Amino acid sequence: MPPYTIGLDFGTNSCRSLIVDVESGRELGSSVFPYPSGTDGVIVDPRDPNLARQNPADYLLGIEATVRQGMEAAKGVDPSFSPDRVIGIGVDTTGSSPMPIGEWGEALCFQERFQNDSAAMVWLWRDHTIYKEATQITELAAEMRPEYLAKVGGVYSSEWWWSKMLHCRHVAEPVFDAAASWAEICDWIPAMLTGQTSPAGTLSPEWADRLGLPSTVMVAVGAFDAHMGAVVAGIAPGTLVKIIGTSTCDIMIHPNDLPLADIPGVCGIVDGSVAPGFYGIEAGQSGVGDIFLWFVNNLVPETCGSTVDEKSATLQYAAGALAPGESGLLALDWNNGNRTILVDARLTGLLIGQTLRTQPAEIYRALLEATGFGALAIIDRIEEYGVPVKEVVNCGGLAVKNELLMRVYADITGRPMKVSRSEQTPALGAAIFAAVAAGEASGGMGQSLKHSIGW
Repeated sequence: MPPYTIGLDFGTNSCRSLIVDVESGRELGSSVFPYPSGTDGVIVDPRDPNLARQNPADYLLGIEATVRQGMEAAKGVDPSFSPDRVIGIGVDTTGSSPMPIGEWGEALCFQERFQNDSAAMVWLWRDHTIYKEATQITELAAEMRPEYLAKVGGVYSSEWWWSKMLHCRHVAEPVFDAAASWAEICDWIPAMLTGQTSPAGTLSPEWADRLGLPSTVMVAVGAFDAHMGAVVAGIAPGTLVKIIGTSTCDIMIHPNDLPLADIPGVCGIVDGSVAPGFYGIEAGQSGVGDIFLWFVNNLVPETCGSTVDEKSATLQYAAGALAPGESGLLALDWNNGNRTILVDARLTGLLIGQTLRTQPAEIYRALLEATGFGALAIIDRIEEYGVPVKEVVNCGGLAVKNELLMRVYADITGRPMKVSRSEQTPALGAAIFAAVAAGEASGGMGQSLKHSIGW
């Protein structure tokens, strides 16, 4: 019987599991768990639209639910599947999404005095309450460490680690003082699974029992979803990998023995962040799927359908019949701020050209086009600084399910849009990382995965 690994993917609104056959690379089963806390899994505050936190208890509930349900699904696909043959678990998450923790690594919000305090929860990547602190860090870094600032695009973002901690100190001093440290959730989740704060090792007896797995299961070190997804999508020099979800994260690599200029406005340039021997280049858009979902949930009438899926299908069909620019509408995709190139969470979206005759499908197409031109702006900036973008590989459910989106992107960027065959590319990446951690990343596995995740 073949060994199996499990990839756990923790997104903005839900988490999912993916069960993978290590020998064939086949995806046997998966399960999705919508986070129960807050609004669509996000803790919000009507007094401050910039606040976005998550309850880490949702992650723990999601692990147990998705792993058990995913294994049941795997059993349905392959009756020979057995939990006893699972050898590894990999974890990918959003980021930067840090959380204050206690002396033993526990989430502060699990303590009674902080259980309802959002400052003691996970500060989600999209939390933009901290733009003042980000500006302060940018100004200080320009004076003290301009060479550091140059590697993060010249502007420190409110989506990142240090600005969140500084804001906590300013607005939630009891939480800041009680925290022994802070941890990215991609580190905290493996630590919980292993029962140790150095987050790599085997599954703890408690979690082995909760999941119905052997305690010999290896838990890999966690990483951000886009980095794991880029590896699976075939990242290589000249290839831009787009992880498309609520936002997008764009990843490229460049050989570290070749010159590479600092690129203003990107999220970061880090040696070895994606693959050994290469600089990782990261950029992205703060709102993509979020924008479409906002439109469908709030502005699309019931005549287009009764569910999100029905409305989306109706819009795609009608918008696909429109020629570019036919409606006269223009939109700007800054509804959740701008991640690249302007790095400003305070910027807002825009829609112009509407009349009393404007139809929902026309607005929908304008929003698709807006995100397409946002994607082109990133490509243009990266190429301007000497890194050619020869092909684009798109990952995620939106890329797989929304053919019109890919067609619009191809037209705008002047490049064919390849789509990763797996709908769950980051989770598949996590499963591969788990196999490596368990010592089962054989050449045969690599070849089989190469065929199973083609485009």
